[in-house]
Amino acid sequence: MSAMLLRFCVSLVLLIVAHVALSSEITLPEAYERAVDNDTRLQIARHQKNAIDARADQATALMYPSLRLFSQYSKNQVEYQSVNIEDRRYDGLRYGAAISQRVFDYSALSQIRGAGARSDGAELTLKDETQLLAVRLAEAYFNVLSAQGQFRALTDELTALEEQVEQTNALADRQLLSITERLEVSARRDLVETQQIDAENGLALAEEVLFAFIGERDLVPMGLAQEFVPFEIRDPLEPMLAQVMADNPRIRALEADLEAARSTIDQAWGSVLPKIDLVATRQYSDVGFDNTTSPPRDTGYVGLNVNWTLVEGGAARARAREAWANFYSVEEQLKQARQEIDRELRSAVLELAASGKRVRATQRALESAQASFEAATRAQKLGVGRVVDVLISRSALTRAKVGITEATVDNALAWIRLAYVKGELDGTTLDTVQARL
Repeated sequence: MSAMLLRFCVSLVLLIVAHVALSSEITLPEAYERAVDNDTRLQIARHQKNAIDARADQATALMYPSLRLFSQYSKNQVEYQSVNIEDRRYDGLRYGAAISQRVFDYSALSQIRGAGARSDGAELTLKDETQLLAVRLAEAYFNVLSAQGQFRALTDELTALEEQVEQTNALADRQLLSITERLEVSARRDLVETQQIDAENGLALAEEVLFAFIGERDLVPMGLAQEFVPFEIRDPLEPMLAQVMADNPRIRALEADLEAARSTIDQAWGSVLPKIDLVATRQYSDVGFDNTTSPPRDTGYVGLNVNWTLVEGGAARARAREAWANFYSVEEQLKQARQEIDRELRSAVLELAASGKRVRATQRALESAQASFEAATRAQKLGVGRVVDVLISRSALTRAKVGITEATVDNALAWIRLAYVKGELDGTTLDTVQARL
């Protein structure tokens, strides 16, 4: 009897702990706000975007005027191979400024176009990563809710079984209940206790994943509502798919990368064309260029500098082959992404419809299981029912509670995934989901 009482006390303590933990609840939008500042993947995407934007600015700077200041100071010596002329030592100074403007450089222009496309792609990738964070967070959030629902259902059943064990033991001691029925209740209690331990461990693991997202350990998801209205979509699939292919950030980012790869091809071939710069310099010098003395002088120069590399040992052709290979690679990635988006959209639509049906079915199943359990309990109290009937009905009630929780979170998650595939997942979507939860 003391062992059974101990188990009951442990179950009661677990209930109290769960209740205390739920006193610090967090909604899905609130959890997302914390995850935006805490998630490392999103921060990495932001830093990568900043780096790509910086490279784009560097490429643009190639076509801006360039101003250069220069100066030289030297200590010079002239030694004459003659006894009639003395060696001379003198200091030299030269300084000036040069300004240049690139007039024609097809390779640089192609590099600027490619850098701009990569910058656009990085912006779209960051947008996709931001939406994907909402999906990953929702999965972690709903996993906790699902684990909570399973743990609570098993705890409720275990608590009821502890009471039933005491009742059956008392009846068996007075020989009002068979030993078989007594053992059946004990066996069911032990099984549920094992399941509850597993559920508790699963809940702890799910909470750890959520804690990693939000960066806090004293917050848990807000509980589910008693009556959940499932999300539904009635829009035709094919027009939706066409719109998704045009608006999805992942596809648009790869399209930008494809444009950047095409610009790299132009850049590779542009490297064999001449480069023309407009150059103007002004220089003061009191030292000759051949280290001989000369009077101080000012020198000015304005002209066009033409540089044309005619032979590079096949380097230009190799750069072009590399650029074409990268272009084809991005083209295949874009094709693969479109196939994945097609599959993800169809899967999200099917899962949304199926989970909505499961929500309604489990709601009816819960009502039926509750009525069956109450009927079996009354029948046993009146002496016309069997203990095994109560056990079976109680087990069905637990499965119904777990089933309705899982169906609810599956439907909400399917709605979020659908919004992500459509490229429409934002704070408003999470607010809408939270309002129904």
